[in-house]
Amino acid sequence: MAYTSKESGRPEVYVTSFDGAQVMKSGNGSAALAPGGKWQISTGGGQYPRWRQDGKEVFFLAVDNRVMAAEVEAKEGSFEVGAVKPLFAAFPQNSSGPFDASPDGKRFVIVSIVEAQSTPLTLVVNWPTKIGQ
Repeated sequence: MAYTSKESGRPEVYVTSFDGAQVMKSGNGSAALAPGGKWQISTGGGQYPRWRQDGKEVFFLAVDNRVMAAEVEAKEGSFEVGAVKPLFAAFPQNSSGPFDASPDGKRFVIVSIVEAQSTPLTLVVNWPTKIGQ
């Protein structure tokens, strides 16, 4: 399970193991963390983690508004964080979930702020009558 925490003083992305079967058995909806602890994915601040469908990458939004990709590998009893690299700059508008990734992690949808340019729009009506004039 990937999540954001401010326990270090700023938002960071972490991954922890989660035993969904134990939650279902308990019947009270409380989360049961499996032994093994947690692993920090972001190092310079991050939030809004999203998993790639195959579980080999975690995407998140860095504090400088870059979408980042962290290579991850879950092994029995451990978890390894590999290379963390920036993908592209984003200017999110929606703070409840500013982006999402396609299952293969190759396409993204982003709710973003786009600066308006003042390029005029010209609308030509009845244009067929203007041809040949």
